[in-house]
Amino acid sequence: LLSNGFSLQQSNCLFDETNRLVDCNNWFISYSWILPNNLTTGVYVILPKDSHGEIGGYIPFVVRQLIDYNDISNYPIADIAFKTSDTTWVAYNKFGSYNVYRGNGSIGFDSRAYRVSYNRPFINRLLKHKGQYENFIFGAEFPLIYWLEKQGYSVTYLSTYDVEAIHSLN
Repeated sequence: LLSNGFSLQQSNCLFDETNRLVDCNNWFISYSWILPNNLTTGVYVILPKDSHGEIGGYIPFVVRQLIDYNDISNYPIADIAFKTSDTTWVAYNKFGSYNVYRGNGSIGFDSRAYRVSYNRPFINRLLKHKGQYENFIFGAEFPLIYWLEKQGYSVTYLSTYDVEAIHSLN
C-alpha cells in the first residue's frame, strides 16, 4: 500500500456529452513516485490509501526496459511477450457511469460511451455477490503472469502503447 499522508478532494471530471466521454485530465497530481533504476521488468499493481486509511482503486502499470522506438533492434528478446489488456480495462471501466459497452447502468447499448479515456480511475468491478474480480487485471492476466514467472520463462512486458509505437515504425 502506498500512503501519501493526505487526502485531496478532486473536482468533477470533464464530460463530453456528445461522445459520453468522461476525462479526469483536469485533476491535480496528488501523488507521484520515482521507480528505482533496478526495478525488474514486469506488471505491477499499486493499492494507494489516504491519510484516513481509505483505500483507493488498484493502479496497474508496466515496467519495461527503455525502448528506442527508432531502433528496436537493440530491444532484448524474451521467450514470451506479454501485452496487457489495458485497452480492454479502459473500455469496460464504468468510472463516471459510462463505458463503451453499457452506459449509465442500462442493459443495452443506447447509452454507451463512444469514446473513453485513460485519464480516470478504474472501477475494479468487485462482484460482492461472487467475492471476486471480474475482468480487469485480476481475472486472467495476473494468474498467467504468476504462472509464467513461477515456471521461469523469460518474459518481456508491453502495454498497448508500446505495441502501437513499435507497429507505427513499419
